Amino acid sequence: MTINFVSLLIATVFHIGLATLWYSRFLFGKKWASLSGASLEEKPAWYVFPLMFVLTLIFVSFFSFLLFFFAPLYLFAFLLSLVLWLAFIVPVTIYPVLWEKKPWTLFFINGGFYLVSFLCIGTLLYLFQ
Repeated sequence: MTINFVSLLIATVFHIGLATLWYSRFLFGKKWASLSGASLEEKPAWYVFPLMFVLTLIFVSFFSFLLFFFAPLYLFAFLLSLVLWLAFIVPVTIYPVLWEKKPWTLFFINGGFYLVSFLCIGTLLYLFQ
């Protein structure tokens, strides 16, 4: 197995860029902030983006590993992205709706972000294998 570090960096930067856009005022940021109790005016602590980068790089590396072994065709990469989202993201993002009585809109905003991100990351990593 050969690791394409450039593809890992591209996918990591893509995920962070998508998150920045998704949760901005231009897309879903205002609604997300009002539903989650977060503030768009407050600047994150200095360590948030470096930590986000490292954690995303770890996730993308694991994703790449799975793609290498289980996705020889793009259809499999697409399905693997979807299965990972269903198995790991949907349960975690739906629990606040079920247990904390958070609105379904919050689930769709957060879950939608990860669905789009996972499908795009799967595509990027597959194309750069």
